[in-house]
Amino acid sequence: MEFNLEFNTSTKEAKVYLGVDPKTREIYKLFTNVPTIKPREGYYEIMGKQEKDGVEVQIPKMRLPIQLTVMEIIN
Repeated sequence: MEFNLEFNTSTKEAKVYLGVDPKTREIYKLFTNVPTIKPREGYYEIMGKQEKDGVEVQIPKMRLPIQLTVMEIIN
């Protein structure tokens, strides 16, 4: 299974699609309030914000294998 990861830096949204062909891919997950997507060793990590003990922290929401993922950054 291949994925297309679309990250909009203006709206802070990340969309994960099943498949990479724009004509046939279907949306799998939508994440809002995404401050960043971090490339890690072997995968992309979609980060989200969460409040913990009155402090806003970033936590991983999803990991996608880099070798199976096409990432697009939109401004």
